[in-house]
Amino acid sequence: MFDVFSINGRDYSILAAGVVVALIYFVAQLAFCLKAKKIVIKLIPLYVFFIPVIYCALLGLGTFGRSYSNALFALFLVLIIGISAIGEILAWVVYGHIRHRRNQK
Repeated sequence: MFDVFSINGRDYSILAAGVVVALIYFVAQLAFCLKAKKIVIKLIPLYVFFIPVIYCALLGLGTFGRSYSNALFALFLVLIIGISAIGEILAWVVYGHIRHRRNQK
């Protein structure tokens, strides 16, 4: 059977999902940063980012029951969240660079 995210027998589906989510967060965060005037509005994608973080923490702590499937799903979410955090960080770095360039002129 052919798997799209399988290369040389290794499964890269977590990495692919994380990269897709990172790109979505990057575009959303950069758009909010460039268009919004208030910092509360600029932080909306960051607030949305913390929803799966809190869910993953609750799942990992056993709030929804202690089982190996919950722990495995929490680990899966941590990997995706960690990779997608790169999108948030890069958006703020790019926005800081753009803002610095604008203020230099």
